[in-house]
Amino acid sequence: MALTPLEERDALDNLVKSPGWLLFLEHARKEWGGEMYGRRIKLALGHDLSQVPMLVKSVDYANDEINILLSWPGKRVKDLTPSESASVTTTSFARGGR
Repeated sequence: MALTPLEERDALDNLVKSPGWLLFLEHARKEWGGEMYGRRIKLALGHDLSQVPMLVKSVDYANDEINILLSWPGKRVKDLTPSESASVTTTSFARGGR
């Protein structure tokens, strides 16, 4: 699906503001947030000691990747939204006559 940057920004902006997305984030936080993250680590610690480092790394890696996915739409909207300083800089270059 090919979208212009403006269309992509609007679509993602609508997504992150939608009730469905907010419910999804709430669910993800319950499943992988602080308390559940701690439980998953604690479960890993209950295994054979030789497996603990690998299991803890797996839980931590999964948590990091989930956070990256969940934050992507908001970060992408920000990346696609022109900042005021960029607009001012562009405007000042345009008036420079060079």
